[in-house]
Amino acid sequence: MRLLLDEQISPQVAVGLRALGHDAVGVVEVGLRSADDAAVWRHAIQEGRAVVTYNLDDFVALAHEAYQDGSRHHGLILVSTRTLPTSDIGGLIHSLSRLMREAGPIDDQALYLQASAAR
Repeated sequence: MRLLLDEQISPQVAVGLRALGHDAVGVVEVGLRSADDAAVWRHAIQEGRAVVTYNLDDFVALAHEAYQDGSRHHGLILVSTRTLPTSDIGGLIHSLSRLMREAGPIDDQALYLQASAAR
């Protein structure tokens, strides 16, 4: 699984995931700072990456559009500030790392990321 982290996720999360051997980049790293959500979504599809975002409304709508028109995507990982605040960088790294190790392919799926109990 390859990840594209949306702009509201700290760049430290991508660094931490790469240190654990995962393939993760942030939108700023790929030249998409302040890009609209549709551009981020298209880039993720072109690069074979699942999008990780706290922006549930806009990205769920994009995934729904993909479903409606029969187009494919590489997954959408939705994070809620109620379960993983944006300030919990370690928790986000741990939860994403666990998902990347344990989940199979998530193509064409939207998943809600849960905080992992043990760190």
